[in-house]
Amino acid sequence: MAITITHNAPASGPLTIMRALGDLNPSTDRLGGARIDISAPLGLYRLGLDDIDSEHSFGHALFVGWRYLLEGGGHGVGAADVVPSEGGQARFTSLARNEQADFLLRAAHVAEEIASGLSGDCEARILIVPSLYVSALWLTADPPVFIPFLDPLRPIRTVEDVAVRPDFTRDLLARAKVARDRRPEREIGMPSP
Repeated sequence: MAITITHNAPASGPLTIMRALGDLNPSTDRLGGARIDISAPLGLYRLGLDDIDSEHSFGHALFVGWRYLLEGGGHGVGAADVVPSEGGQARFTSLARNEQADFLLRAAHVAEEIASGLSGDCEARILIVPSLYVSALWLTADPPVFIPFLDPLRPIRTVEDVAVRPDFTRDLLARAKVARDRRPEREIGMPSP
């Protein structure tokens, strides 16, 4: 039906990003004269390895900030992250201008198409799992929908490769178990021999 946002980003987010872009590239002509369009913010959620233990693990994902998609001149320019700071203002943390940003932009378009066919509202989030080097656009529908845009075991080589993965949850659970089983004991809080 519709994509909603539950964590309201600071109103200063887009201005913070434009200032950061100016600092990173002081040229007034960032895109050959094209205007930069900044998307609505997507909530950024991090899921730790030890939190991946069931198909309900996504409820353990921690909200860590917002990611804005940047477009200009009819194509993707990148993605910028902001986090809340004291006083509710946005603080710029990173800018990605690479294939992953292009893949995320494609995932967002796929998510819009899917959401329009759902019977209820859902939220579009970005899920990052640093320990497994996996990132996906996550629609909080029932059941949840995942559109990976970074996955080293199932490489995404072109924007056409970005698609819904119905087996994402099952695959993530299996990978997390393997990663935990391979971890040295001292890393999981057990005393060393």
